[in-house]
Amino acid sequence: MKYTLEGKEIKFGLRPSPRETILKWSYQVEVEEPQSWKFILLPSVSKEDDPWGLDTYWQAGTNGCAGSAGARLFSAHFGKRFDHTWLWREAKVYDGLPDTNYGDNNGTTLLGVMMAAYKLGLKYYERSKRGNWQKKLFPSRTYSPKEWQWLVGSSLRFANSPLAVGTFWYSDMMEVHRDPKGIGWIYPGGINLGGHGYNIMEYNLELDAFGIANNWRREWQFNDLAYIPRVEYEQLYSEFGEGVVIIE
Repeated sequence: MKYTLEGKEIKFGLRPSPRETILKWSYQVEVEEPQSWKFILLPSVSKEDDPWGLDTYWQAGTNGCAGSAGARLFSAHFGKRFDHTWLWREAKVYDGLPDTNYGDNNGTTLLGVMMAAYKLGLKYYERSKRGNWQKKLFPSRTYSPKEWQWLVGSSLRFANSPLAVGTFWYSDMMEVHRDPKGIGWIYPGGINLGGHGYNIMEYNLELDAFGIANNWRREWQFNDLAYIPRVEYEQLYSEFGEGVVIIE
């Protein structure tokens, strides 16, 4: 059967221009039933013992979570280690938020991240012949709206692709709880701490849960994905969620 991944309408203005643009997308995938999927990053992006870039895309005490989520999304598709801090800073020029400015420590939106990539390209790291990391420009290619899909909650498990997502983050989600099998779980609840950006790298059909990669280093999630039950996550996502995939 064909399943339609529904998009949502987004309005945004690009500073300093006052003009407003409206974007809305959807696309179809062939699925019989929901199925498991899982993605890791290449060794060219992150260490082999850190396959989701939990250390590589560490926020390092900043509010740059959206930059980390966007860079990890691009890395999953293009196999390069992108500069998440640069992406976070540039996104604040395009996010349309009145209280974010280039150079401050405020957060930004995933839409700002994608627009910065579309307008400016991406900066990535590449090892020289001497083994040093060098920063280079990855051209904007065709980061057009036709290649992004903004998803509603009921579509997430059918994405079959890494996602960059932003949702509210609650105090009970600050701690990962291991079950008897050693799987780490987080559960929405407690005090609303505000918005947070991260990545969905897996849908596990057996667990009926999403596996997320956060930006707080490996220790926080036991060097593995942290799982959220699908039903609870879809409720969380419906509150204030945004999610984007890249369509090749």
